[in-house]
Amino acid sequence: MLAAIKSEFRKLLTVRTTYFMILMAFLLTSGLIAFWIFGYQDVSKADTNANALLESVYNAVSIMGIFVSLITIMLVGHEYRYNTIMYSLTSVNRRSKLFFAKYLVSIVFSLIVAAILASLTIVAFNIGQSVHHINTTSQHSPVLQMIWHCAASIAANVTFSFILAIIIRSLIGAIVTILIVPSTIEGLLSILLKENVKYLPFTALSNLTSVSTKVSATMSLSLVAAYAAFFGLVSYILFLKRDAN
Repeated sequence: MLAAIKSEFRKLLTVRTTYFMILMAFLLTSGLIAFWIFGYQDVSKADTNANALLESVYNAVSIMGIFVSLITIMLVGHEYRYNTIMYSLTSVNRRSKLFFAKYLVSIVFSLIVAAILASLTIVAFNIGQSVHHINTTSQHSPVLQMIWHCAASIAANVTFSFILAIIIRSLIGAIVTILIVPSTIEGLLSILLKENVKYLPFTALSNLTSVSTKVSATMSLSLVAAYAAFFGLVSYILFLKRDAN
């Protein structure tokens, strides 16, 4: 198992696209969202709004979720695209080892990157406020709440994208799905479901990093965990059975 984990880390860290994604995530979260929009432009009116920093971090984490999802899909999807998955399968004595190695590497790597970027987001927000000479009011920053909300959001994004990549087995197909379903599909379903849209997976996920939502974070996390457990089991079974002799 340890050898499989090392191998997956090596694959992830030797692909230039991984670093490009991280750079883009940094520019969008720390540069655009934290420094410019919430910091310098002060769209949340931090002089009177005690949740301005929290909103900045949560918005940044939502964007990070997209990028870690793409990195996860590429880790899985590239092997199916270039038909190198069989080499990975033959390098382990059980398919389950490869499945969990890929998943663990995706989770650990994404949480580390997200922790660094979230920290930089806080710094960028304060720099932006300072540069524009904004008299920032005392910010409400529940550290433990921020940590578990952000960590749960990142882990859920990775889990959903991992499941999609395993089930679809197409790099482009999985990327298109992860980009379309949360916004377009669930957006259209919200017209029919109205308030019940909160029970959909990606809506529940987005509620974890929302300051304004009235939905309990515990309830949203439970829904996300239930979807992840069910479809995770489906993807696990398919990974073990597909193309197996």
